[in-house]
Amino acid sequence: MALSKIRGKTIKKKRYFYTFKDQPVEIDVFQGDLKGLVLIDFEFNTRKEKDNFKKPDFCLEEITQEKFKAGGVLCSKSYNDLKKELSKWGYKKIVMK
Repeated sequence: MALSKIRGKTIKKKRYFYTFKDQPVEIDVFQGDLKGLVLIDFEFNTRKEKDNFKKPDFCLEEITQEKFKAGGVLCSKSYNDLKKELSKWGYKKIVMK
């Protein structure tokens, strides 16, 4: 059976690739039920790189260990489901045209 034929929960997002100070960055702009949520992911090759990284001013908070966005949890959520969780960091829904 083709993967596209399997029923299940889905997430719609656009992923953009960016480089910040020679550091690869993935920017996920969520669509559908999660529209308004943007997550930025920095990739590190070593623990030392991660430990020495300074969060840029375009990022609100480091949320690597936050359960609300782990694994497949986002598949069953809408932006409204996450509003309370996101508000503790002062996150405001991002509306893109």
